[in-house]
Amino acid sequence: MKITLMKPDFNLWKLLVRLYLENPLSHVYLLHTLIYEIDKAKLLVKIDNNTITGYTLIRKTPRHPTLHCWGDCNCISILASLKKGTFRIRIPEDVANEVFEKLTMIGKLAEKRRYFCMATDGENFKPFKTGYAVKLDNKHAYHLIELEESRGRRVSLKKAEALLSRWRCYGVFDKGKLVSIACVVIRLPEVWVIGNVYTHPLFRGKGYAKVVTSAATRDAINSGARAMLHVREDNIPAISVYKNLGYMVFDKEYWVTFIR
Repeated sequence: MKITLMKPDFNLWKLLVRLYLENPLSHVYLLHTLIYEIDKAKLLVKIDNNTITGYTLIRKTPRHPTLHCWGDCNCISILASLKKGTFRIRIPEDVANEVFEKLTMIGKLAEKRRYFCMATDGENFKPFKTGYAVKLDNKHAYHLIELEESRGRRVSLKKAEALLSRWRCYGVFDKGKLVSIACVVIRLPEVWVIGNVYTHPLFRGKGYAKVVTSAATRDAINSGARAMLHVREDNIPAISVYKNLGYMVFDKEYWVTFIR
């Protein structure tokens, strides 16, 4: 049967937590959203014999609704029931072809990108010059705004300060200029997710991305968690950096922009 989670339910929470603890890397977005952003989310779950066999997590985001599909979730029927528009959909590789075929029957695939899911732990992590990284805070907001401009993004001071307050970010400065950044975007006891890794185009090839990612990863490992990140399969330089830090691919997934 399917259940729509509108309010926390004790028995359902027990099943969700059990699912997460069985594989934290696969379900970190699910648990984080339900703990910290439940007011922005809707969850449809399939349960058989008191076990969750699939779910679709629908999250409200500033640009487009985002769907996280897992297991026997029937996300196509769910999409067909939603108001027409543009959606971002996260799809595990093992069901991707089947989902793609069905999506084209009800709308248009505007973009499809394949990502590697990579992780490391205390046994495999290989730190790299973490002392060169600077932990960023609100006083670095203008530096962040300038760095974001180098990749074509306009960020307000308010948004920059909010990001630096919400995320745990590290940067590298070159002659007083912030040129590289990596942030911890999710922190749960079992898994920290690292994202927003970026280096100014004029300062690439100097190892800066490796430094900031190493600093964020170090904090995750020191907390007792595993560190996890996502990288496009065609971003060979980044994959090389992460592998040198001890990250290994544990899964593959697609992010799709879908128009219905």
